[in-house]
Amino acid sequence: MRPFEFGQERYGNVLILGAPYAYVYVVGDVLIDTGTGYWGKRILEFVRENDVPIRRVLFTHSHYDHVGGYTYVREVGEHTTGAHPRFYEVMRKEKVVRFIEEMNRKELRLLNDEDADRYTFVPPVEGQPLEDGQRIGWEKGEIEVVYTPGHTRDSVSYYVLPDKLMVVGEAAGVPNSKGTYILPQFLTSVVDYLNSLRRIREYDIEILGLPHEMLIIGRKEVKRYLSLSEAATKRYVDFLRRTYEECGGEWECIKEKVMEEVYRRNELDQPEYAFLANLQAQIRAIEREFYAI
Repeated sequence: MRPFEFGQERYGNVLILGAPYAYVYVVGDVLIDTGTGYWGKRILEFVRENDVPIRRVLFTHSHYDHVGGYTYVREVGEHTTGAHPRFYEVMRKEKVVRFIEEMNRKELRLLNDEDADRYTFVPPVEGQPLEDGQRIGWEKGEIEVVYTPGHTRDSVSYYVLPDKLMVVGEAAGVPNSKGTYILPQFLTSVVDYLNSLRRIREYDIEILGLPHEMLIIGRKEVKRYLSLSEAATKRYVDFLRRTYEECGGEWECIKEKVMEEVYRRNELDQPEYAFLANLQAQIRAIEREFYAI
C-alpha cells in the first residue's frame, strides 16, 4: 500500500484531500466521496481545523473505500447527501453494511489504528436521489451528474464546472503507482463499463479525478489515459476468459493465476483482500455475460 500521509492539493476551485492511496474532492461546500474509515477521520479533522464548510456530500458509488469515512464525516454539521437512487437501496441492506464495516476494520487493523475494533459503519440511508444529466449548483458553477455503471450498478461520475474536472469513482480503472498498468474495475458488467468509459471520453476534461494513486492532468493526457484504460479493459477481459476456461471455472486456480500474472507482476498497491473481493465479482460478471451462468 502507498504512503499514508494526509495531504491537500488545489486545482482551480477544487480542493483534493487524501494521499495517493485514496482521494476525495471538495468543490466549494460539496464533498465528493468520504474514503475509508481511516481517511474519514482525517477528513473530518481537516475540515474542522480549516473551517471548510461541507453542506452536501455526494457519493460516486456504494463501496467500502468510498463510503466508509462517512461514519466520521457525518459529524461535519448540517448537510445533505446525494447519490444514484440505487445507492440508498444498497445502504439499507444489513449484509452490505456488515461487509463495509468489516472491510474498513481490516484496513484500520492493517494501519494499527486505535479505532480498528470499535469502528462501526454508519450508512447514509437518506438523501437526494440523483438523475443522469442533473445539474447541482455550487457557488462558482455547476456539477453535472453522469451515470457511469459497470463498476457497480449505482456508479456515477461528477463533471465539475467551470474547472472541467471529472470525478469518476472507479469508472475509468485504477493505475498502479508507477503508471505502468491500469487495473480495470468492472464488477457488474463488462459491457456497461466499456460504454461508460466511452461516454466519459465525450466530455472536455482538463483533470481526471481518479480515486486512487494519481490524477490525470491536461486534455491530451486525459484522452490518452482513457484510451489506454479501454484497451487495458479489453485485454484484461480476454485474460480472465482464457484463465477461466483453463481453470474450468475453479476459483482457487483462477485466484492463483490472476494473483501471479496481474497483482504481483504489476506491483498493485490495492490491499490483497480488496483485490480478491473485486476479482470474485469480476469472474461472476464474466460468467453472466460470456457464459450465461
